Formats: sequence, structure tokens, C-alpha cells
Amino acid sequence: MNLCCFVDGTKRVKRIEISEPVNFEHKIHIGLDSIHGFDENNDELLKEIFREAQSLIANYFQQKLIAKE
Repeated sequence: MNLCCFVDGTKRVKRIEISEPVNFEHKIHIGLDSIHGFDENNDELLKEIFREAQSLIANYFQQKLIAKE
């Protein structure tokens, strides 16, 4: 196994070759706490994505519990 190169033949980048972000702008904050859930300041699309993700995760764990019984 060749550890110096990726499958496509490109050279592996060393950690020292990676710079810090340049011209970084913080565009959006997504907050979460265990009591209130996600921030109310998020836009409606993000809220819907989070609700769907929470539902999928809950269903997954429910199925895991049923499978154990």
C-alpha cells in the first residue's frame, strides 16, 4: 500500500502545507441546546431540515430498540 499518494495519483498533502482560512466570513450561526433545541433565529428551511433529521434519528433508535426485543 502506498501511503504517500491518493488513489488518483495525486500527492498526499502534509499538515504543514495546509494554511489557515483566508478571508473567512461567519455567515450563519446554528445553535443547539438540550432544552430548547435549535436556535429560533434559524431560517425556516434550516428549521425544517433539523426537524426532519431529528425525526430520522428518533426513528432509527426506535427501530434499534424494537430489533433488540
